[in-house]
Amino acid sequence: VSVGSAQTLSSTGMTTTALTLLADTDVVGDSVTAVYTLSSGSTATVDLVADATGKHWTASIPAGTGPFTAGTASFTFTAQHSSGTTSTAVATVSLSAPVVTFALSNATVSTTNAQLGAAYTTQAPITVSVQTSTTASSVQVTYPKQGGTTSSPVSLTYNGTAWVGTIAASAGPLTPGNVTFTFSGTSAGGATATASASLTFAQPTLGAISILTPTVTPALDTNGSGKLQNATTVTVELLNVDATGNSVTIKVGSLAAASATALGTTGPSGGQLFKISLAKNTVLGTATPTSVVINVTRSADSATATGTYSFPVT
Repeated sequence: VSVGSAQTLSSTGMTTTALTLLADTDVVGDSVTAVYTLSSGSTATVDLVADATGKHWTASIPAGTGPFTAGTASFTFTAQHSSGTTSTAVATVSLSAPVVTFALSNATVSTTNAQLGAAYTTQAPITVSVQTSTTASSVQVTYPKQGGTTSSPVSLTYNGTAWVGTIAASAGPLTPGNVTFTFSGTSAGGATATASASLTFAQPTLGAISILTPTVTPALDTNGSGKLQNATTVTVELLNVDATGNSVTIKVGSLAAASATALGTTGPSGGQLFKISLAKNTVLGTATPTSVVINVTRSADSATATGTYSFPVT
C-alpha cells in the first residue's frame, strides 16, 4: 500500500497536491477502503477502485482536503474478500507545516497637527498602527530626529486586529518635511520584520529676526596708524535664529564681510550669540566712526535681516 509523496500543507492545513492511494491484493477482493484522521480528530474513509484484474486498487484524495495536522499521517487500508476474510495494512505520508513568512504591513501614521512648534517638536500626538502576518511578540516604532539621531523605541500594543500606539506631543526635534517612521516587529518564533510609513511636517512659525546692538571688545583702536592695535572681537546677539544652519555675516568698515561663528550660548536677552575676530594689525583705516553691518539669512524660512551700527575708531 502507498499514499503518494510527502508534501507541504497550506496555511490552513489543507493538502496542496492530490494524494494517490494504491493497494494490491493477492487474490481478487470485494472491496478496499482507506481510513485517515483529520486534525479535528474525526476520520474520513476513501473507497478504492479495482482494475480489471480485481487485484490492483486505486483512489485519489484531491488537493484541498483536510485540515491535517503536520507530521506523519497514517492511512489504514482494509481489504475484504467474499469469503468474509479481511486484511489490513498501514501506509504513511509526511505532511510538513507551511513555511509562514513573518511580515509587517499596512503601516500608518497620522496626527491632527503637522505644524512643528518653535523648538521643531510636534504639537499634537502621532497615532501609529501596523499589522503582522503572524503572531508577534513585540512591535515598536522609531523616527529620525535632527542631528542624525534616532528616537527611543515606542512600544505598541495589540488590539486584536493591529499593533497600535501613540507618540506623545513634543516629540523631536524633527526636520521639517517628510519624516519616515520605522516599525520593527518580532514574531513569536523570533523572526523579525520591518515596515515604514511617512508623515510630512511643516516648518514652525518663526518670529521676526531681531539683531541686537553688537559689542566690540576691546574698542576699535588704531592709534592713528590705521591698523588695529589689539585683536578685536565683534559679538552680536540674534533673536529667533538658531545656532546652526543659518548665514550670519559681519562687515566692519571697509573690510570684507566675514562669516560669523555661533558661540552655542545665549546672550542676556535669550538670543544666540555670533562673533567674528579681527587680528591685531588688521588694516582698518582711521575714519571714525566706522560701520558694523550685520546680515542674517535664516535657513528655516529664508527670512533676512540687516543691521547697521557705528563705532568710534581711536
